[in-house]
Amino acid sequence: MTTLFTDHLRAQSTAFSDKVAYRIVDGCEMTFAQWEAESKRLARSLICMGVEKGDRVALYLRAEEALRFMVGYAAVHKAGAVAILTSTRLPDAELERLLEHAEVKAILTDSELSSLAHQVTVDLASARHVVVAPEPSQTTCPRWSWGEAAVGDDGSAEADTSTFQVPVTGEDLADILYTSGTTGTPKGVAVRHRTAVLIPGEPRPSYSGHCWLHASPLFTFAGLGFVYTPMQLGLCGVYQPRFDAGR
Repeated sequence: MTTLFTDHLRAQSTAFSDKVAYRIVDGCEMTFAQWEAESKRLARSLICMGVEKGDRVALYLRAEEALRFMVGYAAVHKAGAVAILTSTRLPDAELERLLEHAEVKAILTDSELSSLAHQVTVDLASARHVVVAPEPSQTTCPRWSWGEAAVGDDGSAEADTSTFQVPVTGEDLADILYTSGTTGTPKGVAVRHRTAVLIPGEPRPSYSGHCWLHASPLFTFAGLGFVYTPMQLGLCGVYQPRFDAGR
């Protein structure tokens, strides 16, 4: 049986529920319990929207929304879907081409990018939903919460707090990462669950309180590796949305 990233997150949230899992430099923070609970809520909402096992869900968020990116990434895996890491630096036409190639069914985005996300999905046959995180200025929700966007029409996603994971195997797709397109059209690289967990084996919860600082774009392979690796090493992840050597 394949051990998933989400298994490690669940174990860590049980053992160290109130410990800080991730912190944004000069910003807010998120505990393991908050990460686990909100990702379950969003996963159930995706299922309520009609997202099924193997469907593609794009993560299209600015660096400042790193905590919501991490919640969204976990939620996609909990829903049994495939995460499509989407660069926020792509021109409109390239963004549309990538989303069309990936056959995305839903897009998780933020308020500043939502207009473009809606625009490019108009002509996409596969796209059904654009899920927009709430604006901080218009909600009391913390920066890791997806607010009302993570509640199904029937309210079930809000009410159910039990463990949630759509069954997947090691051969099922976890992510599709796209190359930069420097020397040609970006190409999709398939990542399966059996190779996605960078530190395999049964979860062994630990927490030292030490920090892992990084500033890699979250839509890159390096950035993606930094989502769960600090947690698996018992560290607190610290993210700098814009690298600043002096800061």
